[in-house]
Amino acid sequence: MKNIFFSLALASGLIGTVAPQVSAKPKVQTARVVIDGSYKPESVTLKAGIPATLSFTLKSDSGCGNTVVIPALKKTLALKVGQTKTVSFTPKKNQTLAFQCPMQMLNGKVVAR
Repeated sequence: MKNIFFSLALASGLIGTVAPQVSAKPKVQTARVVIDGSYKPESVTLKAGIPATLSFTLKSDSGCGNTVVIPALKKTLALKVGQTKTVSFTPKKNQTLAFQCPMQMLNGKVVAR
């Protein structure tokens, strides 16, 4: 009799294991570059295939360095002293993205591995 009840309860869903529901939060990697006469750091390494947010903060007036151009992403960020602007993208394996001022006097890069 117990086996019949157990079988009926299992079949009707009254008994069983419930898998925990886990909502996978996508990972986002972040990197920060400070502009203070040069890019600090000049090179940023990110993991390929993981969404990234790259922020640029202008610490002091750097002339043409107040604007950051990222040609591969077709992005131009114009900054004021104390301001931070970000760009989001997903780096590809073995990709190197250059960032620079409009006159190419300041140069930096993002390397994805």
